[in-house]
Amino acid sequence: QCLNSFPLANPSETCLMSPDGTHLVCGNKNESNEGSTFRIYDINKGTCLYTFKDEPFCVTVIRFSPDGTFLATAHEFSEDVSVDSETAHLKNAFIRIWNIKTGTLYKELSDTWSYRVWSLAFHPNGRWLASGTESKMSLLWDIETGVCIQPIPQTDSVESLTFSPDGTLLISGANSKIHIWDIDLQPSLQLLTGHSNPIYSL
Repeated sequence: QCLNSFPLANPSETCLMSPDGTHLVCGNKNESNEGSTFRIYDINKGTCLYTFKDEPFCVTVIRFSPDGTFLATAHEFSEDVSVDSETAHLKNAFIRIWNIKTGTLYKELSDTWSYRVWSLAFHPNGRWLASGTESKMSLLWDIETGVCIQPIPQTDSVESLTFSPDGTLLISGANSKIHIWDIDLQPSLQLLTGHSNPIYSL
């Protein structure tokens, strides 16, 4: 039985349901291919609550916080947009934290490298966010302060991330290798090999 349907202006490239099952976020490229649009829907009412049009950036990753209060989105310049003198001052890649209840921007996170963000994962405490980049680095953020509290060097670009249920371990897929990290001690506790291709999900 179909409970609700949501009309989309363009084919959706990313859809994600909130942990409490009340909200759905869908993102897609704009018709001009310059940037992207993502919408947040109320699943029970079948209505669109908020629309965010992001130009000239594209949304590359979307993640909900564990309680569904916040939405983290990773952004980068659209491949169809050239970086000229007017946009050179902007960050090539950054992360935004949205308040789902108000539909407003809560925090923007950016680092000095500004490399493409491939993956995001919220810590079970809902306050920390891990990001994986193509710069062989994972960053652990405090979303309340907007500060990177811990960089974690990786062996390759980080395509996937997840935390253990108790929040003590961070697991990363760095190209074809899986690292298991103790976030307090940081050294990799275990390296899992055997994959021949990049690991996009954990």
